[in-house]
Amino acid sequence: MRKVILILILLCSFTTFAEEIVSIEELNTAEMIYEKVKLLELQYPNLIKVIVLGYSTDSRPIYAVVLTEDASITLRVSEGYVDKMHFLVESGIHSRENPGPNILLKMIELYAMDYYDDTVIPDYHMKDILRDNVIHFMPLSNPDGYNLSTRGLYTISKPNQDKLLSYTDHDFRNYKSNVNGVDLNRNFPGYYYDLELEGFRDIWNMIHNEFRSFRPSGSFYFGQYAGSEVETQLLMDYLLKYDFRNYLSYHSKGEVIYWYKWMLSEKHNDRTYKLAYKLALETEYDLVEGSRYTSSSGYLTDFTAMNTLKPSITIETVYWEETLPVTSKYVKKAYEETKYLPLMAVKEGRTTGYFPYKWYLNGKYVRDFEEAIYAKAILDEYGGTVLRYDGKPRPFLDKNLNKITRSDLVKQVMLLQDNTVALGTPFDDCSDDWVLKARTLGIVNGSDNIFRPDDYATYEETFVIIKQAFFEEYEIKNIYNVYIKPKWAVESLKVLLENNIIDYNRILVGRITLGELKGYLLLVEDIINEGE
Repeated sequence: MRKVILILILLCSFTTFAEEIVSIEELNTAEMIYEKVKLLELQYPNLIKVIVLGYSTDSRPIYAVVLTEDASITLRVSEGYVDKMHFLVESGIHSRENPGPNILLKMIELYAMDYYDDTVIPDYHMKDILRDNVIHFMPLSNPDGYNLSTRGLYTISKPNQDKLLSYTDHDFRNYKSNVNGVDLNRNFPGYYYDLELEGFRDIWNMIHNEFRSFRPSGSFYFGQYAGSEVETQLLMDYLLKYDFRNYLSYHSKGEVIYWYKWMLSEKHNDRTYKLAYKLALETEYDLVEGSRYTSSSGYLTDFTAMNTLKPSITIETVYWEETLPVTSKYVKKAYEETKYLPLMAVKEGRTTGYFPYKWYLNGKYVRDFEEAIYAKAILDEYGGTVLRYDGKPRPFLDKNLNKITRSDLVKQVMLLQDNTVALGTPFDDCSDDWVLKARTLGIVNGSDNIFRPDDYATYEETFVIIKQAFFEEYEIKNIYNVYIKPKWAVESLKVLLENNIIDYNRILVGRITLGELKGYLLLVEDIINEGE
């Protein structure tokens, strides 16, 4: 027993006093940054998980570094997991802006060290923070451009060298773009809900300041279309994958903080300002509000704010007169100024808490909204369900929370039907138009001319109605041995199993929710569209 205790003490001592892997004095290549995050993952396996999202245009990994207690366990669950709050910090989207990737690399190590030795970071207790929160770091969003600007053309593959040399701009140290000559921070979609127009609007490549290019170049070219670049696509997917409470994006230069989103509500901007103001006090950087007349479009933080309605802030390190890429002297200075900003963002997110309007898609929680107008707009545009309740979100719709009636079930099914049909004979207890049209089509029949429109719909009734509406003449090809108590639903169940509308062999019993129904109908709609 004493021997086991001694071994545990030695292991803990090794973790606590392990030699530092990252030096803020050293400027790393893209390959070195990736190698070091993998070493940090080995050194702190309980806290750090590196996730490769895909590969850049020149085949370098694009990845996220997830920092939390029990990192592997946290990530094994679905993205709907909400026992912990999620926060995101990104950098390196512009080639020449070398401070951010090196700052985030050292920051990851600093936070992990403090988890085991609480004296490393004053005033913050990483053991408490990482128990209840997940910080996602994306240290280098544009690894090809980073190497091109900091190390030169020889670091790029020969085909992409030829492509770069075909552009008129050969000042590679001054590059901001990727190797396709696309400024990734102009390439994000600009689709958002416009409060004044009361509808969605696309501003990608429509809003320009004086910094713009209409062809591949070292900076400011939007790309052929929104999200055209593989780097942008990988980032977009990850930025929306989790319910991030806020976003920080590290850039250089100017020693300023951009926070205002002119296209969003004042309530949203007031919320963002609270965080930005605290970050400005910490760094002594200037707050810059901006406007639609000084902005461009395609920004990463605009994309995250427009889609999630969460604070999305750009932090510009390094004095504006310095020439990028900068030496380690300036990287170290910027690191000292900004190294605690993500922890401040976590604290602010925890203080704010969750918002009341919770959006579910296919029965699974996606994100929440502070304002009903945005929640309704998202619901109308993308479907799903919005529930209003306070506190932590439930990962999945509670069957008792959002049950639907039989008449509501028919209405949802009929929305995908030809609604020009005549009304059928009214039931004794129901004259609803949707139900009577469904009766004309033979989707519903009733019993003794009774429909029971206000009864909550069951799974079995749902399967039968979907089968009658969309697969009336479908012939079952395979043999199924499926048990379900109401025999009248067995054939419908088999049809839906064969068409992959349902993918389980144990049939759910009880009442169906709107979220679950819409999930089934989404699959039906895909089948309909494929057949056209």
